[in-house]
Amino acid sequence: RLLRPESLPAESILLRSFSRQQDVFASLAGICAQLYRRSGRPADLWESFAAANDNRAFAMRLALARRDDPTAAYANLVSQLQAAELSALRDNSAAARAALASARLNLSESELAARAGLRLPSQPLDLRRLQSQLSPRTAIIQFQTGPRVSYAWVLTARSLTLRELPPAATLRAATERLLPLLERDSPEALNASHHLYATLLGPLRASLQDADHWILLPDQFLYRIPFAALVTGFPRGAPRFLIQDAVLQIAPFLATPTSATAPARSPSLIAFGDPVYNAADPRFQPPRGTTWLPWATPPPSPEAVTLPRLPGTAAEIRHASDAWNGNSRLFSGAHVNAANLSSALASGPEVVHLATHLVP
Repeated sequence: RLLRPESLPAESILLRSFSRQQDVFASLAGICAQLYRRSGRPADLWESFAAANDNRAFAMRLALARRDDPTAAYANLVSQLQAAELSALRDNSAAARAALASARLNLSESELAARAGLRLPSQPLDLRRLQSQLSPRTAIIQFQTGPRVSYAWVLTARSLTLRELPPAATLRAATERLLPLLERDSPEALNASHHLYATLLGPLRASLQDADHWILLPDQFLYRIPFAALVTGFPRGAPRFLIQDAVLQIAPFLATPTSATAPARSPSLIAFGDPVYNAADPRFQPPRGTTWLPWATPPPSPEAVTLPRLPGTAAEIRHASDAWNGNSRLFSGAHVNAANLSSALASGPEVVHLATHLVP
């Protein structure tokens, strides 16, 4: 744990050690889980949960902290390294090896300079503090897939439990069978969805019976699962979906809660839908020196706006407003812009509904 934030943040060094460190922590989580299954010691159970979370937290923080260097100088260093590698393959002489070492050093120094000041936190998760701040009806479900056995931890305000799940290959097969069926809206999707639910979440139901707010921390390919659409059963012959029984939240990792109180939220909904995306839209008005699309700075020319209209999203946000038991504000057309989004978020709404394109 102490070694991770001390790794030199050069790409060639950091990424090489990253996969090894991920393997170590995944193994630690599995070993502690097995120790707990044999001994029943609570300390092993808590350590297994923390180790699994350390892996996902480090991966996310590393992804957020990395900064690419797209300059011509960096690209030139990469080209020099590739040329040196080819030369060393053809001619394994001392001079060729020295040139390769020099190229690697130059690239690492450039990466180090570009990432100067990068520090990744090393403090472990304070699980007891996290648990003390959970509401009685909230459960955190953390998964770790493995080649021989997978694990699921359920943390509530009163307990931490561990369940063994099928190996990664079994879970992956069930996931990959479901996804294309959902895309085709196949009648077989309901049974496949129920099978995946029974395999992945069925063993956890006893630990979740008092919780109706689930915070899910998937692992690897499990992120692709549309958890809300999983079928929990067929009462009276009709499918019942997981979203009907629980509020679902996907989280990348857990962090120790801060002592600061959460900002107050108003019981309101804001919804954005059916924006103006292209100059062919009859609602299009040339921008007047202001940012009219959230991601565009400065205002784009008509030729630059090429996304197709999403006409169904106007009805979508109206339905969302009708279903919301409280105040709501709807934005569509040219009113979907950065200024209105910022203003609406500043009011502290309970729900934000974006029925728009997503451009990474």
